[in-house]
Amino acid sequence: RVPDMDSVAIRIFADHHWRRVRCLPSHELLRSFFAHWTRLEAICKALGEGVDSLEHIEGRIDASAWTIAE
Repeated sequence: RVPDMDSVAIRIFADHHWRRVRCLPSHELLRSFFAHWTRLEAICKALGEGVDSLEHIEGRIDASAWTIAE
């Protein structure tokens, strides 16, 4: 578990995403947390913004305009 995961996620992730993720079993929660964090970080970089822009970036982007490959 990440220290202060809840406070980080509340600040960074969209409410609907964190509500869905936080209900996962602990082994899936950590993977999902970091996968989503990495996606948001990649979007910030693609937009030419720093990771400082992570906070609530989901409210400022059109997710349908992006394709994410894992």
